[in-house]
Amino acid sequence: MSLVRTPASARSSRRTCCVGGVGHLVQIGMSPFEALSASTARAATVCGLGDRKGRLAAGYDADILAVDGNPLVDPAALHQLRAVYVRGESMV
Repeated sequence: MSLVRTPASARSSRRTCCVGGVGHLVQIGMSPFEALSASTARAATVCGLGDRKGRLAAGYDADILAVDGNPLVDPAALHQLRAVYVRGESMV
């Protein structure tokens, strides 16, 4: 199981778009690490939320996807959700 941070709410359809977008970024030449970073920390910064979203760090909202697999090896693992946390509260 891997943990992936996400700036989008688990209740939002934007999360699904974000997750699918990682695979597309890999297809156009980004490494899985670059694609995950672009979809999380960089996306949060661009949206003006970089001071509290997009990272697993003290003081940040605990928005986390726990997935079955390693998205750094296979971005499709992001579709194998095990748990979702929004601001530290379990959603699934």
